[in-house]
Amino acid sequence: MTKRTNSIDSFLGILKGKTTTVATVEEMNQAASAGWAGEAEYEDQHTSPERFTPYDPADSLTTEEDIAVFLADATETGNNQYIALAQKIAVRARFKNKQRERY
Repeated sequence: MTKRTNSIDSFLGILKGKTTTVATVEEMNQAASAGWAGEAEYEDQHTSPERFTPYDPADSLTTEEDIAVFLADATETGNNQYIALAQKIAVRARFKNKQRERY
């Protein structure tokens, strides 16, 4: 069993105050799923009042412990789509971590 030192809430807390947009968890899950599937719809960037910067959660998962906690929290949701998305993020994080170690 993985020793948990943090929660998904503290992990996602790094985004606090970065935007004024409010979304439900379901809306965020739908947006994430659509984005990964290449089906996301975006507002016209020239007229949108808010600008978003690219964010990849894999960049914040820099240790195996971070990844284990992230996957454990995803598994606890029982949401198969979210779990599959978290697994893809974990794979990408491990790849990025190996790349960092090389250079």
